[in-house]
Amino acid sequence: MKFIRLYGSVRSGTNYLYLLITRNFKDVFVSESNKHGRPTEWSLEQKGKMLKSAQEKYAEHQETHDIPLDYAVSREPIGDVLIYKNPYAVVQGEMNIGVPLSDAVQRWNRVNRWLKDWEKIYRWRVMLVKYEDLLTEGGRNRVLYQMEIKFELDCSGDQFVDIAEHSHSKKTIHRANEAGHYDKEWQLNRGFLDELTEEEISMINKELDRKLMKAFGYNIIGE
Repeated sequence: MKFIRLYGSVRSGTNYLYLLITRNFKDVFVSESNKHGRPTEWSLEQKGKMLKSAQEKYAEHQETHDIPLDYAVSREPIGDVLIYKNPYAVVQGEMNIGVPLSDAVQRWNRVNRWLKDWEKIYRWRVMLVKYEDLLTEGGRNRVLYQMEIKFELDCSGDQFVDIAEHSHSKKTIHRANEAGHYDKEWQLNRGFLDELTEEEISMINKELDRKLMKAFGYNIIGE
């Protein structure tokens, strides 16, 4: 079994990416422990928690794995997957659940600085994923293929598949239709901007980390 840690800011798509990884690769355990926090070195405490979680999830592991589960899970993670998302979408989603605009922007800045710094230190074992790349079939397949190669993962099938039904709470930035699917087109067409006032966009612009925006390939709205 291989082990991957997943990190990203709140509302950045960590749940969706978790489902994509576990759906498309076999014999891989994805840790979401502290997924919205700062990446850290692999501690003994984390190993203990990870082992317990894995044992509960793979109670019948002896039938499907060639090596003891406690040995497999206690090893260092093979990689860290870090996901980031358009800050305007993240902030709009946070505001929907009552988080003050300034707090949401500062959290996006803070968490994504952590991710970028971690990627610089451990580039060889870190993979950065842009959330928007997961919203098209081509982009999603490209991300999963890169992950397969980088971490030497085993695919579950002959081709990558999307999560057909990935529903979200109405309080998230995703728009759910009557069937319970999230609206990818709304995300790709940046529908979240329609729900932000000009004043709110201006306030977000003032507080966003410009260097981080450039590093992630996002533009400041209105400039």
